[in-house]
Amino acid sequence: MSAEAAKRALDDGDTDQALAAALAAWRETRSAVIAEVIEAVDSADPAPQPKGRTKEDFQRAWIALARSEQCTPREVGALARALRKKVPIAADYFGILRPEYTREKYAAPLARLEALAQLGPDPRLAAAVAELLRAAPFSAYDAAGAETVYGTMLRALVALGDPRQLVAMRELAASPRARRATVRDYLARALPNAIAQLEAVSVSSIDDEQRWRALLPARDDAARDGRSASELLAAIYQDPDDDDSRRVYADLLQEAGDPRGELIGLQLQQARGAASSKEERRVRALLRAHRGQWIGEDLERVLNKVVFERGFLFAAELAQNAVATDEIWQRAAADERLATLRELHKGRGSARRLQLFVEGAARNLTSLEVPSNTILDVLVGLPGPRALQALSLPRPPSRKKLAAMVEASSLANLRRLTLTIDPGDIERVLGDLRRYRLLERLQALTLQPSGYQVEDGPAVMRLWAELPVKLSYLAYGHEHARFVIERRADGRCIARCVGWAADFAAAFASALPGEVRELVFTPCKHGGPTPEKQAIAAATRGRVEPLEVRFEGY
Repeated sequence: MSAEAAKRALDDGDTDQALAAALAAWRETRSAVIAEVIEAVDSADPAPQPKGRTKEDFQRAWIALARSEQCTPREVGALARALRKKVPIAADYFGILRPEYTREKYAAPLARLEALAQLGPDPRLAAAVAELLRAAPFSAYDAAGAETVYGTMLRALVALGDPRQLVAMRELAASPRARRATVRDYLARALPNAIAQLEAVSVSSIDDEQRWRALLPARDDAARDGRSASELLAAIYQDPDDDDSRRVYADLLQEAGDPRGELIGLQLQQARGAASSKEERRVRALLRAHRGQWIGEDLERVLNKVVFERGFLFAAELAQNAVATDEIWQRAAADERLATLRELHKGRGSARRLQLFVEGAARNLTSLEVPSNTILDVLVGLPGPRALQALSLPRPPSRKKLAAMVEASSLANLRRLTLTIDPGDIERVLGDLRRYRLLERLQALTLQPSGYQVEDGPAVMRLWAELPVKLSYLAYGHEHARFVIERRADGRCIARCVGWAADFAAAFASALPGEVRELVFTPCKHGGPTPEKQAIAAATRGRVEPLEVRFEGY
């Protein structure tokens, strides 16, 4: 069959006939261009997926369609898209020692794989099986069980015969990823043989390649920049702020039927504030279904509170040390997917584990909690400018370390600093920061005291007037009780008294610099005392400058 026959069918609105022509040509040549045409045509006019209210109903409908002699090429595409949807698993943990336990447990997915192999070579089915293999969602408790499930998967992938999947298979063979070691070990042994069989598939050149390419949908200018998926991914890892590369990468993934492309596109809309509530729900559903696959087994094990933004890993905290072996921790810290990580919290991990990540692949961090002087020394010693903009330190650095921080090229972009200090130590700490000219770099400074003194609020206010104009935010306190003074972009200054700090509200208000024209009192999320308005009015009565006082949320 020729490109001309496929084009005539498309012009006539006959998607099934167009797919049939393209499939016949692809089975003769195994051309990647024709495979792209098949996927594009299928994506433009997809058939509805099988239906079933329960997993068992859906399974019966899926198998019936796959085995039907009337199953059309469009419907084969629907089967591919639904390969992982509503799969019933017959778990019986009391029967785990039975020889046929794995086959009985995974009878439904095995039936789907065996049915797919009978449909004949098809790049859409091959892509779906390859995606299933990468996800490795099924457990196996011994080598025989792994062969039952993943051997069937590999045989189906070879039978479907799409040489484009060799890249993913080689990557998986180099670094098998599955939850259980028995599965990883099996894949390491079995993948080389499957790769060899797929490499033996003959790929022929096509005389009418340009005619086939003409059937592909036109891409926008960004998508025609000529970069491959691996080049785009490298560009994103090199510069996580480059949304243009993310958009093009999302387009390529969506063309290949990869749901990661949809996530990137939707989260780019979220970042612009343009996502609808339906799209927000879709983002959450995609992350529930695929997050573990997208960050990999090692990172999934050692990271908690994982946050994705704009389609990639953005923030996380370390899990406790005992969740993984030293080997897994080291492998996770070297995972290139950490290149997009911007915020890292120590969580329940040790300082030693955190150091692995700081020295490893998490090279583009912008915000970091520094639990020890050892980690601070590591940061200071890192080569070249880093993206780090915000640091949180458990205690004020010594004068020697302050001098090192100022000189460190790795901290050249530091703009926000959080320090834990002793009560009454504000003036000494700020004096040291001033002496070593670190304050001149900062835009925001937060001081977290280990206890409160009523004199601290006025001390913070008095010091505001002495600080560099570049500093636009100064806070003293914690989440539930803090004094804040900030300078907005228009030059106007506003002070806030949050939560339990209202106990000290009058003292805070009495020391406000003259440039502060707004004073706002708000409770923290757990409530707090209502400030005594008469005492605050008395404390500010002697001011020459006008002051607007507001009470919000009480």
